[in-house]
Amino acid sequence: MVLAKHISLHIKSVIAVCAVSVLTAAVPACAQDTKEATSTSAGTANLKKNIVGVWGLVSYKVEDKETGKMIDAMGSSPRGRVIFTPDGWVAFNLEGSDRQPAKTDADRAHLMKTLVAYIGP
Repeated sequence: MVLAKHISLHIKSVIAVCAVSVLTAAVPACAQDTKEATSTSAGTANLKKNIVGVWGLVSYKVEDKETGKMIDAMGSSPRGRVIFTPDGWVAFNLEGSDRQPAKTDADRAHLMKTLVAYIGP
């Protein structure tokens, strides 16, 4: 069963969630103390349980490095979904605001600037 969830995604949050997933999955293999490995394994299992499902994009903001200001990089109302599977895969798509079907090659090229997608482990 896939659960629909709503969160506010910021690029740093997405990177942090992915990094935490990768790091916590790697820690048990590196842990030397059995008690530490058991505790870390439980934490990894809990993270996997809580993150698995479909997440809807609520907002998308990035930081302007020069000013430190958060900006709407994909417009005021972007659309997107992130799917985390139990076996460790992730799929996401992010579409900018106000996308319209392309009529010309120039339109198609412009649409590629407002679309981000990924699938993989």
